[in-house]
Amino acid sequence: MPDGDRLRVNVFYRHHLRAYQSAFYQFEHSALDPAVWQGHAKAMAAIFQADRGLREHFEVEKYMFEPTFVALCEKLIRETSRLTLTSDVQPVGAKRETG
Repeated sequence: MPDGDRLRVNVFYRHHLRAYQSAFYQFEHSALDPAVWQGHAKAMAAIFQADRGLREHFEVEKYMFEPTFVALCEKLIRETSRLTLTSDVQPVGAKRETG
């Protein structure tokens, strides 16, 4: 991958993880509803499972994140129950049109 593309991907991953860390921080300090956080946590787990690049990026840059968030990410990466982001055609849970 060219250097410019690699940089863009790394910045994207870093921003993505920082956004989840911010939500986690808010949840931990009772500023984010637990039901809202659970949706974020499930999405983050599914993305970690689906995206090897994000897992590799996290492994290299986890020293820059808050330790309890790092522990959560490591737990989500180890999860054995597989989560699905989307089906082959549409988001999971969406009703298929028949006809």
